[in-house]
Amino acid sequence: MSRRGNTTREIDWITVLLYLALVFTGWLMIYSVSYTDEYPNALDFSRRQGSQFIWMIISFVAGLFVLIVDNKFYRTFAYPIYFFVMFLLLLVLFVGQEVAGSTSWFKIGGFFKFQPAEFGKFATCLGLANYLSGYNVSLQDNRSRLIAIGIILLPMSLILLQGDAGSALVFTALFIVLFREGMPAILYVAGGIIAILSIVALIFARFPILAILLIAASFLLMVNLKNNRSRIFLGLLLLSGLSIWGLNNGFLYQTLGVNAVIFLSFFILNIRQKSSSYANLILIGLVFSIAYTFSVNYGFSKLKPHQKDRINVWLQPSQCDPLGSLYNLNQSKMAIGSGGLWGKGFQKGPMTQMNYVPEQPTDFIFCTIGEEHGFLGTFGFIMLFLLLLLRITEIAERQRSKFSRLYAYGVASILFFHFMINVGMTIGVMPVIGIPLPFISYGGSSLLSFTILLAILVRLDNARLNSF
Repeated sequence: MSRRGNTTREIDWITVLLYLALVFTGWLMIYSVSYTDEYPNALDFSRRQGSQFIWMIISFVAGLFVLIVDNKFYRTFAYPIYFFVMFLLLLVLFVGQEVAGSTSWFKIGGFFKFQPAEFGKFATCLGLANYLSGYNVSLQDNRSRLIAIGIILLPMSLILLQGDAGSALVFTALFIVLFREGMPAILYVAGGIIAILSIVALIFARFPILAILLIAASFLLMVNLKNNRSRIFLGLLLLSGLSIWGLNNGFLYQTLGVNAVIFLSFFILNIRQKSSSYANLILIGLVFSIAYTFSVNYGFSKLKPHQKDRINVWLQPSQCDPLGSLYNLNQSKMAIGSGGLWGKGFQKGPMTQMNYVPEQPTDFIFCTIGEEHGFLGTFGFIMLFLLLLLRITEIAERQRSKFSRLYAYGVASILFFHFMINVGMTIGVMPVIGIPLPFISYGGSSLLSFTILLAILVRLDNARLNSF
């Protein structure tokens, strides 16, 4: 006999309280950024803090509505919600308003606008969870795998067409859900290798890349040998050191020639010990890696100037203009570092109050926490967010419904990606891709969408004692 969830008695109040703590923290930080002696009122609706407060009320009402709706609604209408939001993502390409170089906003009237890409997150979580929880769906099957990947790639593609690469990258977080449900690990290893090759291609010149790839391929061939492995290994290390020396001193062709001879020697030794299939696989991998790394530079040359700047700021900051593309990051790091242990105090951070950090209420809101509340404040905020993520994963594991569990992991993945990238980009360890810090950054669309994303999870968890 199933038991009906009680909306108030069985609600996960820990998650709700963590959500409210983050939302009000964000509002206080936005108020601090927007504060001036001329406009001191915290509820001045002509200022950002007033606008954000209105969106907080709208989000609370929307969250309450989500909690009231029957939990079965979200699975029954998962596909209609998904395809409706996909329609909005397509429609905005034709009738949307361009903001900061991307056509991703609907403008209604003279003051209201929203970004459908934000709502694509919970819609895709619903669609993916609904599909993966269906009968006869297994990620060990190629057809199921392709459909699941397609559910993720569709919103990504539409958002990329809008010119908003940052929001599109967020959806890659949902591949964590696929891994959790049995997607073969080799695909993630291959993806990791491609990511490493991309970074290497953008940092190093062509000759060092060729040397690195030849040495790596030689090492993999050497590992497969059965005799004299230790001596060969030491010799390979010595030759690798000589290769680095040769490249640094201009002996490019000689170094590559030596590396090529080493590779061919190991290749022949593998064939002689009847490991031709392994050797051929390494050879194919080497050829692919060389071709791919060279194509990365071609693709990079086709990017827009601001996209190139963002990548260079991340990977090669020493080559960027401190007063140009590197300015935002330098100001961000200075603001966070100036907070010290205790911080400058609420509304007392000079870099915050004098607007030295561009886009501080949105992309760089973490700087305000760092400057005004110091190391202890940022540590407390990070712990608060991590507690929310841990709570969501705990909720995921206690679900009796596969649909609810998959949706919960989707929520955790999306929030983790946003948190990791946003905080990381303010301190220079992640690329600046312009995505908000959930529940903290200024923006009505993001706050409303994150609220709905989390509220659906709370509602599904509330009904976990139901059998369906």
